[in-house]
Amino acid sequence: MYTIDMIESAPQPTSEPAPQVFTPVQPTQTAQSVSSNNNSDPYLVAPENRPQPEQVLLEWVAPNRPFKKRQQKYYVTIGMILMLIALILFFAGQLILIAVGIAAVFLLYVLSSVAPENIKNQITTYGIRSDGQIFYWDEMGRFWYKVRHHQEVLHVEVNRFPNHLTLLLGEVPEEKMTELLSQVLLHEEPLPTAFDKAAMWIQEKIQLDPEA
Repeated sequence: MYTIDMIESAPQPTSEPAPQVFTPVQPTQTAQSVSSNNNSDPYLVAPENRPQPEQVLLEWVAPNRPFKKRQQKYYVTIGMILMLIALILFFAGQLILIAVGIAAVFLLYVLSSVAPENIKNQITTYGIRSDGQIFYWDEMGRFWYKVRHHQEVLHVEVNRFPNHLTLLLGEVPEEKMTELLSQVLLHEEPLPTAFDKAAMWIQEKIQLDPEA
């Protein structure tokens, strides 16, 4: 490696070097000049195919789930049913199912006793945003409405977990929501599944909450 001192002590040439002759280089054509010569669009894609920024079409704030304050009679009935089912499962040796039943009843108690939080929902040009999570249009199917606890609920099919999106409309009119969603999704309620039919049959036979 050469140092500064070594460069200064290097022998100097005895004669002047011949001057270099530079040949001018012709400038190359730019993409703009080429496109102008060819009379074509200089962009790679057409304007309608370029990425578009997300735009909010509708925004509202509503609880994250339907809610109704339950009476003590409701919890007593649930507890008696759980004890009866747990007794049957105990003699059948199904201890795991007993644990699952207890966990389900505890979750039901929490959802029925703790008031829901308000979240922000948005309908955008990308899809539906709910509490910071986005569901894109191409992964959604049909949508429909139902009333639960005197609250209107929007249901949307989704092809990823949780496979079902539910949003409370709050103060948003159903006509306004339908006008937006019908441009992309099909307004149709699916036929009830076997699980839905069983749940409706149990609800009819066992009146846990007559006012529900």
